[in-house]
This record gives sequence, C-alpha cells and structure tokens, in this order.
Amino acid sequence: MQAMQRSIKEQLGAFTVFGFTQEPEDLLKRRLSDRLGIVPRTIDFGNAGRFFLHTGDGEVAETELALALKLGFVRSPAKSPLSARQLLEHKIATPEGIDADAWRGNALVACFSKTEARFAAYKNLLSVSQLYYWASGSELIGSDNLRCLVEVLERVELNEEMLPYHFMFRHVPGTLTYFRNVQRLFPGQLLTWREGNLEVRHVQDLRFPDLERVHQRADSQSAMAVYQELKDVVGAYIDDIESSGNCVGNLLSGGVDSSVLQLTINERRSTPARSFSFAPVRTPSFDFEIEYARQASKLLNTQHTFANFAPEDYPDLVARSVEILGQPVLSDVEPCKLALAAFLTAQVGDVRFFLVAQGADTLFGLDIAPKIKVLRCLGKVPGSRLALATAGRLLRPFTKKSQTLLKGAEILSSSNDPYLFVAPINTIAVYSNLDMARRSFGDAAISRVLEYRRSLETEYLNTTHYVEKVHVVDLLSDSYEIIVQSGQLFLAHGKEQVYPFMDDDIIRISFAFPPEARFIKGLRTKPLLKSILEQRRLSAIARRPKGGSVFTDDLYTWMRVGPLHEMVRDIDRPGFLSRADFERLVETPDHFLWSLLTFDLFQKRVLRR
Repeated sequence: MQAMQRSIKEQLGAFTVFGFTQEPEDLLKRRLSDRLGIVPRTIDFGNAGRFFLHTGDGEVAETELALALKLGFVRSPAKSPLSARQLLEHKIATPEGIDADAWRGNALVACFSKTEARFAAYKNLLSVSQLYYWASGSELIGSDNLRCLVEVLERVELNEEMLPYHFMFRHVPGTLTYFRNVQRLFPGQLLTWREGNLEVRHVQDLRFPDLERVHQRADSQSAMAVYQELKDVVGAYIDDIESSGNCVGNLLSGGVDSSVLQLTINERRSTPARSFSFAPVRTPSFDFEIEYARQASKLLNTQHTFANFAPEDYPDLVARSVEILGQPVLSDVEPCKLALAAFLTAQVGDVRFFLVAQGADTLFGLDIAPKIKVLRCLGKVPGSRLALATAGRLLRPFTKKSQTLLKGAEILSSSNDPYLFVAPINTIAVYSNLDMARRSFGDAAISRVLEYRRSLETEYLNTTHYVEKVHVVDLLSDSYEIIVQSGQLFLAHGKEQVYPFMDDDIIRISFAFPPEARFIKGLRTKPLLKSILEQRRLSAIARRPKGGSVFTDDLYTWMRVGPLHEMVRDIDRPGFLSRADFERLVETPDHFLWSLLTFDLFQKRVLRR
C-alpha cells in the first residue's frame, strides 16, 4: 500500500503529456494540475481549442511557426546526432508530417504547429518511447505513459475483448490497449491530426526495399560486419549521451547478447567499464543467472554491481509496477527491473543511461529455431509422425516430455495449418495454460487473438520463410512489449534504458542476411553473435548453455506458499474462470495464475482507482 500514498507524479517520474482541448479550465487546472501535479505549456487557437504540452523526459525546440518534441535518440543516416532544433531546421519534422527516411535511431518524434491546431507524430522501428492517445471530436490527449493518460481521462472502461489477449500473451499487442477508446501508435506508424481529423498510416516496415541480402553466410567476416555496425551504433549513442554531460552503464546478464554489447563499450574505454544486474536473494532458480553475470564481468573486465532484493520485497514491486505502467506487468522479471532502477537511483546517481541487449534474440536466433529445423527434417522421414505419437503415448505416465513428442506429432500432421494451436508460430512467446484458456474463452476467441498477432507479421514483412515468420511474430509482440515496460519502469526512477539492437541500423543489417544464415548454423542459434565472441577469445561465453533469465520455479512457489500467497488469495475470481479451475490454479500455480494475479492488481489499483 506504500505506493498508493505517493502522488501520480512521484510514481511515474518523468513523462510526457500533450493534446488539444475545448475545455481548458477543466483539463488544465483540475485534471493536469490536481491529478498530475503539472502546469503545461499552452497555445490558444481560439475556437479550435487550446494546445498543451508537458515533458519531463523529452527534448523540445521551437521556431515562430512550430514546436518539435523528441523522445529518444535521433541521428542522421551518417550517424551524426540530431537535436530537436535540427529536426525543425532541416524540415525533417513539420506539423504536416515526419520524414521517416531522413533519420535513424530509436525515438518518437512529434511536431506541433503554433499557428493552427495541427500536429504529426511518428515512431520509428522499434521505438521504446510510446504514444498512447484518446481522441474525441476536436479533442485529443496523448502521453508516452498509459497510466498518465488514463489518470487524465474523466472515465475509463476495460475493453473486455482484450481478456483473451492478456491470458494468452500476458499483454495486448499492436495498437490495442486494455482500455476502450484508447489506442497506441505502433512502430513505423505516422499519426497526423488537424482540427479533429485524425489519420494513422504505415510509413515504415521490415521490408527495406533499398536493402538486399548482401551477406549470404554466417562466417567470421560477415560476423565482423555486424559487429562493426553495432560498434558504430553504440558509439553514436554514447557520444550523444556524453555530449550532454551524462554517463553510460551496461546491464550485463552474462549471456551472449549483453556480452557482445559490453565488448563494444570496452573498445571505447581505457579503464574498466561499469556493469549492473539485479540479483534476488534466496531465489535458487535464478542463481545460475547471477553466476553468469559474475563470470562474464570477470572475462570482460567490468566493475560489476549487483542490486539485491529479497522475496519479501517482491509483492510490493509487482503492485508498484502495475501502478506505474497503468496495465498488467508482463513477466516476473519486470518488477525486478523496478528494484534495479530504484537501486541505481539511490546508489549510482552519476549514471543516467543504461545500455540493454534485449531484442537481440529475435533478430539473431531464438531457441525455437533448432526445434523447428529438427521437426522439418523429421517431416521428411516416412513414419516419423506415427513414431513420435507412439513414443509420446508410451512415455506419458513417466515424464512431462511426452507432451513435447505428442505436440511434435500433431505439428507434423498439420504442418501447413496456421490455425493449429500448437504450431510454433502460435506457441512462440505464449505463456499460458492453453487448455484453461480454451475453457475460459472458447476456441473461436483463442483463434482470433492468435490470428491478430500473426497479422502483425503479415503487415510488417509477410515472409515466406517459416522460421523468420516466427521470429518476427516474437519481435513485434513479446520482445517489444518487454522493452516498452522495462523502459517505463526505469523512467519512473529517472533512469533511461537504451536498446542498440532495436536501432534502425542494427535491424537493417540483421535483415541483410537470409534467415537460414541469420538464425541458425547446424543446430546452433545466434551464429553471428557467437562468432563475434569467439573471435575476441570469449568462447567460454559463446559456448555455455543459455540461461532463462527468469525464476519461474520460485515464482510458482511464492504464489503457492510464499510472499505472493496473500495476493493470490485476495484475487477476485473472474466470471470466465470456473471455481474448480481457480482452485486448481491456487494449489498448483502456473503462468495462467500469474496473468490472473497481474490482471487482478490492474483492476483494483488502476481501473477501479
């Protein structure tokens, strides 16, 4: 309950809110001032209404005619940083539109007219900075934080159509949100607004017509081309950050991705770099991850700091995360990042920006890639489906791995059916009890939400390569949402995360490789990133087994008998869930119970505020 005693502004930290209103007295004085504790900049357009803007995390520049807002990092294609003023001066940002081809980076850019009620906003691929918005007639309110937006609105309602999305994916993907009449601008989309006329259209996707598959193989030479591009991008970020008088750290988990990122930082420094990670104590299933970070820090010669927290701290971290985000927290790891951000604010005041390697998996190879490859090979063997099904049935009484064999047999029997629930394109990043989800919402609803998520891949790429299709589905859903939530939790403590692997140029060079070279070599994932480490004599990191970066076993224990048990007992059972299913979940927790817990907290602490 401690978080509820803090003001919304204290909970959210830095945020941006802007819009146009016909009722300035009510919105500006009562809602923005009283609820958010801010006094925004305003421009009066007479009968067209009044424009308002407040930003605590963006850069603003203006001329006599327009005002530009930059959230994130923007640079020229030649990798020179671009300020908000330069975006205006070079007419990259105008109230009529944003020139998406004139810049790179990871940012949301908006430009507002000072002479008429008009603006344009654009999110590039894959911008961490968000734009949630509500529009009605000649009024519009937008914010980079969903909680900030819903706090300002007079009335918010749950969009119940989003329930199957939440319980399948732990989030709602694409332009959707948990609230009726609240939308989100998705990466690559341009929003234009003029006196109540709103239009959203796609101006950038993953097709890159100017880019050919220039690297046909994943070898030492092509791996170094990726590394050089990554070094250039990271260098551009660091130059931009340090030119403003700030310092940079790295969130080093010890895995392949964050280790490659640390290498790029080390090559710019003559003294040991600083790295950080969170470390829950008395959490056995996470011990290997802590040890990975410790070993990587030693090999990479960093000054590493662990942010410790106890299991007893976790319930409050979960509740605070939901309140800050204004929606259910996605995974069990995100509240840990809030603990890390709080620690960094208290103990590492001189570092504001932290590089994060999230997203590299979806660009360079997920663990599902070799599984798909093996299944494709088995599909060419006569009788393989029957053999898998028989082995699965025989082993069912003895091991849970029998389910994997049975699913494999089902996939082989319907390999071209996109509606097959157990197909990799549907199961990727699905953390749910599928049987319980089907009982709760029905097969038609589950098919609908899976089809919507697949449609994101169709809209952004529509590749004919199945493994690439699976990776893009993950990139545009689970992986992206983790980045968004983590970034906002850091902002709540005045810290910012930077994602080089989600940068325009890194996304582009990854697509310069054909899928069969980018994702897997033999049965080895991430061949390009692992080659970089091996060429830098870091085979010990490249060749060790991948960690999960989660503590699922402990989470289930905490929900059953540990620090989360009281929260679980307080859950209001929803009408779509039978009492028998609910009681089974409480006795034997799984991911469905986690989604139920976070949704219950969302209803009580945000929706019913």
